[in-house]
Amino acid sequence: MQVNDLVESEKDKKEQIRGQLPLDFFPEKQPTLSNFIVGSNSEAVAVISELKEGRGPQFTYLWGYEGVGKTHLVRALGKQSEGVPAFDENRTIYAVDNVQDLTPEQQQELFVLYNTVREHPGTHLVVTADRSPKDFERQGFRKDLTSRFSWGVVFELSPLSDEQKRQVILEAASQTGLKVAPEVLNWIENNFPRDMHTMSNLLHSLDRYAMSAKRAVTIPLIKEWFERNQDTKEDR
Repeated sequence: MQVNDLVESEKDKKEQIRGQLPLDFFPEKQPTLSNFIVGSNSEAVAVISELKEGRGPQFTYLWGYEGVGKTHLVRALGKQSEGVPAFDENRTIYAVDNVQDLTPEQQQELFVLYNTVREHPGTHLVVTADRSPKDFERQGFRKDLTSRFSWGVVFELSPLSDEQKRQVILEAASQTGLKVAPEVLNWIENNFPRDMHTMSNLLHSLDRYAMSAKRAVTIPLIKEWFERNQDTKEDR
């Protein structure tokens, strides 16, 4: 086999892993504040912690690109309703995730919820979006709603840098006694999605597999683990 053929073969294998990686390879952990990786978002996390304790600002707006942890923080507050929850006199905290996806009817419901929460001291509303309040205004969303996005506090959530991600992964692996050689971590980063949810759960799964096989985590072991899991999924 020629060198070019070997290169193409390796590329095909990488694409196979990326394309065939089922979401349920990595069971989702219950989002909590303790398992949220803060990075440079300490102020936002501090506010969410206050809200969870029944304190904090009445209105909080979290925004940022996909994967920065907006939904994680909302779910860490407790079970949230889909869409826009109706106001309930017995409820003190409300959360609406991904407001950019709301229908016109749901936008009206959110407008009403903002006003109702404001009339009830001691209640709180958290909303998340993929853009800033100013961006909503520039893009022609209804002004009576987007103006309310700036009520209270506004935080832009920042993603972890690649170096921060790597450090977090290495620390998590070290805490479980899992030894990951630099070349192994490099291979994982080049062949699997690099978001923290996937990476942390991948290492957890590999740790269990390596322990059961009584072997170190190596690139051949990872490939073996992937192929066995893929075969299991296809047999179902």
